[in-house]
Amino acid sequence: MESTELNDTRIQLEQVEALLNTSTKTEHDLKHIEEHAQHYGWIFRAIRPSADLFPQVFSDGASETRKNPNAKLFIEVSELGLRVISLLDAMIPFNGVQEGVQITASIAIFTDQSDPWTTKNNFQEAIALLSRHEAYGQAHVRDILQKIIKPIFAQTTNPNVTALGRRVRHPLQKGPGYTDFKEETKPWKHQNAWIIPVIRWAIKTLKDGVDEDTWPLIVPPVLNMVDDSTPRFKAIGCELLSAFLQKTPYALLKRTGLGEVIFDAIMPSLLCLPSLTPREESVYLLERAYPALTILGNLMHQEATDWLERREFFDRVLRDGVLKGLQYAGDDVKIAELLVRQIASLTHEMGIWSVKHLKVLIPLLADTLSAPFGNTYPLLLISAAGALQSVFLNGWPRAYYHRGEAMRGILVCWTLLDGIDIGKQERLILEKALSDAFKVVRASVPKHIDFMSELRLSCKAVKHLDSLFSSVPV
Repeated sequence: MESTELNDTRIQLEQVEALLNTSTKTEHDLKHIEEHAQHYGWIFRAIRPSADLFPQVFSDGASETRKNPNAKLFIEVSELGLRVISLLDAMIPFNGVQEGVQITASIAIFTDQSDPWTTKNNFQEAIALLSRHEAYGQAHVRDILQKIIKPIFAQTTNPNVTALGRRVRHPLQKGPGYTDFKEETKPWKHQNAWIIPVIRWAIKTLKDGVDEDTWPLIVPPVLNMVDDSTPRFKAIGCELLSAFLQKTPYALLKRTGLGEVIFDAIMPSLLCLPSLTPREESVYLLERAYPALTILGNLMHQEATDWLERREFFDRVLRDGVLKGLQYAGDDVKIAELLVRQIASLTHEMGIWSVKHLKVLIPLLADTLSAPFGNTYPLLLISAAGALQSVFLNGWPRAYYHRGEAMRGILVCWTLLDGIDIGKQERLILEKALSDAFKVVRASVPKHIDFMSELRLSCKAVKHLDSLFSSVPV
């Protein structure tokens, strides 16, 4: 949008606002109801942001885009437009006009405060309007999915998914063509990027969860984003998948056979790591991909008879995601901390079946805790101590065989505490994490083994351990 066009729109909205503020529901003014209602037709279009105003709409630099004069002007127009819609709605409720579905979608654009075009003012106005017509929104969410969202994603299809949202049993092998990178094939990444918060709102508004009617309207758009080459859109797709899957019945997912398709779509995201992927984008993506996989795994394999498939599912995530990630990008402390955190989550999901990874996980966590430069990022040490607790809690029948490795990490980290330059609060959290890990290791050792005696014997030359030993009764 050009500044002249935005200025003209603002002036027009100001005139309509002034007119509506002076209008009353007298017989004279009611004659102009139809004339007032016509304003809805252009206002819902005027408040939809365009890509040229927010070129970095999904980047960490969203605050900088607001400094763009045209972007700032559009934000003023959107706030004014929502105020005018509110005034019109008091006179002619938008749920009774022909453009009601389009108006609802335009209002939903401002329901995500992380978007650069959403301010406190237009967010509050949008929430108030949607709350006022909550029943209408719930009743017409399928129309929004069908008439607004579906056409925008129509040019991008997943060869593994049918039009009805079922798995294609024998998909054609299709490699990426040059058209996959053209703007016109993915309008949802460019001129219609505003559709993302509308999808998020639509999923949230599904009162009775996902059913046979809404499933094929949501799955293709979300999978398109997960399959995209841009890490930010992959992350948004994973985030939407998490929200979507939490409203999906087990029977529906099983009947459509898309569990494996979704799994295969998310897994490549786990290897979007530095240096090929910028660290900030990698962290943003991984923080959404792993929770999406956890939700998917719990939904796909919730029956008691699915224990083998469940074990294999989380085993693949741990092996092909976390362990490979640490191998490729473990030198990056932020990535390492995020991946180590996943060890705690995944071993919890795997339970006793995590014992097959003890020989790898315990030395890895011990090395992390005893690393000489661990003090540069204390969060990594805290996460490693927490992961060690989870590994021992879930694999306790066999984990105690590796108590020597575990204690190596705990004791070295404890002795290095005095040399770690961190805040008082972080130090207390780290001390507690190490102490709790020590307690869990101690509790896993059978009673016929005098664990404390062997520990004191091997560590008698090491100072500063009395406070750690005293936390566990002999």
